[in-house]
Amino acid sequence: MSESDPPVSTGSGDEGMTNLLGGGRVAKDDKRIALLGEVDEASASLGIARAETEDREVKELLLELLRLLYRVMGDLAMPEEQNAVGPEDASRVDEALEEWRERTERDLRGNQRDTTPRHLRGDNPISHYRGRCDGMG
Repeated sequence: MSESDPPVSTGSGDEGMTNLLGGGRVAKDDKRIALLGEVDEASASLGIARAETEDREVKELLLELLRLLYRVMGDLAMPEEQNAVGPEDASRVDEALEEWRERTERDLRGNQRDTTPRHLRGDNPISHYRGRCDGMG
């Protein structure tokens, strides 16, 4: 094998198991692995939404949520370590989303511009991801 032709596998066989970041192995069909994939997709969607929005406050909120999801993924991948995400994080997310909901309702009542982030509108190519992320809370 060369650098231009790397191996596709380790060659040792995995027997349907995968390594966790913090050590240990779990089955590839373990719920933790599936959840890591879902959180990763949610993170990708939020990243696209952040890149698309021009609203500074929305960018900041999305960045905060992305950083939280990054820590959630670390917690999932390192089950033996102390969790980085705690109840205060969940409270902050709830507060941020409530602030966003109130702001959006206020803007819409005032017949101002449409504050719906582009990623949540049906005319956006990533809108189909939204349904996959609903109910992950």
